Amino acid sequence: MMTVAKKHREHFTVDSALLRELGERLVGAPYIALAELIKNSYDADASHVDIKFEDDRIDVSDDGHGMDYGEFRDRWMRVGSPHKAREEFSRNLRRPLTGSKGVGRLAVQFLGNQLEMRTTSAREPLKQLTATVNWREAVQAGELTSATALYEVGAPTASYPGGSPSGTTISIEGLNQTWERTDFEKLAREIWFLRPPFSDALVQQAEPEGSFDVHLDADRPDKRAFETQLRRVLDLWMARIHGVVKTVSEEPRRSMTHLVIEFQGSRATSEKYDLPPSAEEASQLFDDAGLDLGNESLIDGCQFEIRIFDLRYKQRFGIKVKEARDYLQEHGGVHVYDGGFRIPFSGPEADWLGLEIAHSHRLETTRLLPAALRVSAAATYLPTNSRVFGAVHIDTSKERRAAHRPDASDSEAEYSDHLQIQVSRDRLVRNRAYEQLRYVVIRALEHYATEQAKHRLEDIARIRDVQSPSEAVDSALEILSHYKSEMSSEAYSELEVAIDDAVKDARQQAQLQQDLASQLAAFASAGSLTLVYDHEVSRQIVGVERIARKLRRIARESPQTSAELEQIAADIDQWVLSARGIRSLVRHLSEVESRDKMSRYKLMRVLDDAGEGARYLTRGIPLEFSAIPDEVRLPRGLYAGWIALFQNLFVNAANAIIAQGDPGRIAVSYSVHGNRHMVRIQDTGIGVNLTKAESLFEPFTRNLKIPASRRALAAGGTGLGLTIVKMIANDANADVRFVQPDPPFATAVRLQWKERP
Repeated sequence: MMTVAKKHREHFTVDSALLRELGERLVGAPYIALAELIKNSYDADASHVDIKFEDDRIDVSDDGHGMDYGEFRDRWMRVGSPHKAREEFSRNLRRPLTGSKGVGRLAVQFLGNQLEMRTTSAREPLKQLTATVNWREAVQAGELTSATALYEVGAPTASYPGGSPSGTTISIEGLNQTWERTDFEKLAREIWFLRPPFSDALVQQAEPEGSFDVHLDADRPDKRAFETQLRRVLDLWMARIHGVVKTVSEEPRRSMTHLVIEFQGSRATSEKYDLPPSAEEASQLFDDAGLDLGNESLIDGCQFEIRIFDLRYKQRFGIKVKEARDYLQEHGGVHVYDGGFRIPFSGPEADWLGLEIAHSHRLETTRLLPAALRVSAAATYLPTNSRVFGAVHIDTSKERRAAHRPDASDSEAEYSDHLQIQVSRDRLVRNRAYEQLRYVVIRALEHYATEQAKHRLEDIARIRDVQSPSEAVDSALEILSHYKSEMSSEAYSELEVAIDDAVKDARQQAQLQQDLASQLAAFASAGSLTLVYDHEVSRQIVGVERIARKLRRIARESPQTSAELEQIAADIDQWVLSARGIRSLVRHLSEVESRDKMSRYKLMRVLDDAGEGARYLTRGIPLEFSAIPDEVRLPRGLYAGWIALFQNLFVNAANAIIAQGDPGRIAVSYSVHGNRHMVRIQDTGIGVNLTKAESLFEPFTRNLKIPASRRALAAGGTGLGLTIVKMIANDANADVRFVQPDPPFATAVRLQWKERP
């Protein structure tokens, strides 16, 4: 007879090191850790949150409803408590609760080693609970259940913001970071950025009851000043997309997206589309984009607003173009706000909508619009992240409730296919609901791009209505023949000869342009490849910046090598700064409007941008601009064309100075005489022979022997720079030529045009 061994039961144990894994390693930046505390204040029905910094201490204090001992024990001290997921709304103001994992408060380990919490419950205003945690000791406790917090209950010792009798104050000491002024400025921006930056509808949805304000202590940069300035930047939009996703039926659930696109000062358009798409559209999506969105909507509600910018010349409100560009370069893109708070990994560094990928692949055809709505080359009008600022508002708590069947367990609800935040707190889970959200927003952007493409095609059609030169000559001859009987034979003969001469001249010019176009074809191809290269470099720069941040995080955890790693990170930062400067050379080519929109651009704006882009190739030679009135505009032309003209002139001047071998100067001045407007670019280089200078504008004619190192940089030496300058000037009915320079300059090029009365 066999003896059956008795089975014993053993409980799992949890190492206390999990506290660090669930806390410090969940965040990659100090502002994310502070954001977790701000969200807790919001969930506690606070109206005000004060953040104060001292030498080695951070205080975060709110006027919310606070906690009593029972809530402290059962909720704050319980890691992974699901009470927010069960309760869904805040106690008094019925705000949608922002958390559901029960680990966010552990993220403060990223900020410092010591935590003290003082809290007073609105239910017991005469009692204050004070608790302290030493994170290092807690992590070293062995098992998680052995980690402790010391607490005591006594009479209140201090009030909370606004003199509130209830609230919570978190004090963090033994800080892990040294906060410099630039860090405070970034924090002020991030605090402002934490909430939806525009759209009253989004804010009202996020704040159904009561206001919510976060204040950074007064002796640091004030986020309100930043907020005022940046709200003005966001008002510079040239197009605005509004979208609302609403459930229209259940079993199976279907939603409808209502879309409105406004264009500043002109037209507006609208569209509606189903989620999920119809069977016919779904089949097309699978063929064109490999996208399978399923058979029912997994999004219960969503609103979004996306603003698109055209920052090429002076903007409203006195905002500098460079300032606006720099802001969008750093903070642009389409951001996701969950329950009114920004999800960190949804900005330009994430490119979650694939805008940069679309540009780097030079896509021309939109993939999510039905075939009937597509327009040729529409995808080329999709904006990059540096030209958009958007806010997509979702509520994962609401989505969880909508997806939670009455008979489902908490774990089943947690892993169902609805919109939800990853445990890392910085991004959405990449499930089918996430793909549906991407579809909704990308399709809206594709609709905008299609409207832009239509508008451009209308412009081209209007241009095509203009007669060609040969057609114009035929019309002139027809008119001349019609009036022949009313003219003297001498006058008729003179006009006929003049028209014949004009025809011969036009044919010679056309042949010359055709020959030159053939010579420039290789460079045009290189220009197209430059755009691909530019977008790819932009993505790589973001990746390098991410590596620098990782190095600094490793440096904080490895004191023995921290100095060396910090130096490596600083070297990477310097490389990134240089790389961004190099990218400015082709930035004007990356923007569709710069290549397509004919307008009269501000002279000073063009000079500033051309000088900034050419700075890498002029190698430190200073550009001196004389006072140029703000109202002066160049003749009608393409922005990219004017940038190319002045960049070529600046680079030519720099090459002449380098050939001379002295430090040198390049000066730009403006003057007006009657209706003649003149811009002079002068340099102290080797000079030119004015009697032969006109020939330098001919293709492949050179005055300098350019070193191989400069030619490798594309800094002259092709013999086409001045030819391109001449072509651009001629197209704008302007004249460009070498003229006598002013002392002490050796060379002067004058651009001149006439203004009609």
